[in-house]
Amino acid sequence: MMGETPGVCVKALEREGADVVGANCTLGSREMIPLAETIRHCTSLPVIIQPNAGKPRLKDGKTVYDQDPEEFAEDVQAMVEAGVNAVGGCCGTTPEFISVLHSRLFAQ
Repeated sequence: MMGETPGVCVKALEREGADVVGANCTLGSREMIPLAETIRHCTSLPVIIQPNAGKPRLKDGKTVYDQDPEEFAEDVQAMVEAGVNAVGGCCGTTPEFISVLHSRLFAQ
């Protein structure tokens, strides 16, 4: 967003003593997958990713997110499979999103 590559940002955070690195907000889960993969490849630190529930848009003067919990969970599962250590949700996610994600990740 500010013109720096993820690798440059991760290395700066490591130099400053970060215990965990990651990203949240700004991007929906689909767009966050490649960023999560890049961050994972740039560090041995734990990685946390918390995407939005899709790209925000205005509808009748309110911000709405069009992604459904199932699609969100599918995308976040791909991030976990890529080596992300901790996941969650940011703007537009609700307890339902986290519940569906939990069910997908911890299905027996």
